[in-house]
Amino acid sequence: MKKTSLLLAVAALLSSSALSVLSVNADDTTPAGKTSVAEFNVEAGNLELVQAPDMLFNKVDFGNLVGEGNATTKYASKEVNKKGTGQDSLEVHDFRGTDANWKVSARVSSFTNGLSTLNGTITFNGQAISKDDNIIATSTDNASEHYIYKRTPDSETTTLELAKKTSGIKSGQYDADITWTLSDTASGNTAAEQ
Repeated sequence: MKKTSLLLAVAALLSSSALSVLSVNADDTTPAGKTSVAEFNVEAGNLELVQAPDMLFNKVDFGNLVGEGNATTKYASKEVNKKGTGQDSLEVHDFRGTDANWKVSARVSSFTNGLSTLNGTITFNGQAISKDDNIIATSTDNASEHYIYKRTPDSETTTLELAKKTSGIKSGQYDADITWTLSDTASGNTAAEQ
């Protein structure tokens, strides 16, 4: 009986030691796991002048062209603007993925009607478009529009001012070419011209 009790005591002692080792081991271990990687590449695109606006202005009275000072007229609504390319906005996309700066400059030729010419200055986006290249927009104008920039002329802020002329004016339709140039200002390269 003593042997049985001794065996039972040893067995009890061994099982409590084993349980305590098991519980220590279970508490000290970290769950097994692995970390993997997910990745993708962004493919660079282009710097592009997507569209440049046609600008149709309201009629000008002949008397205003020969009177005192310059004649000013406002942009006609885009519903009336049927001539030209049909584009109604200045739109630039910068999908290069470099955050390099860009600028758009513009110039306007003389307005012609046969042999009759008139010089004018267009105000668009708060900037003057004249016979000289003028900067109209830059990537730094509004940080939220660096990648997609869009401005549409409107009848309140887009105007045409025509220089007074004392002779050689004909009634009728006058047209001028507006040349828009998009440049990468970091490199000085011209990206597009319309």
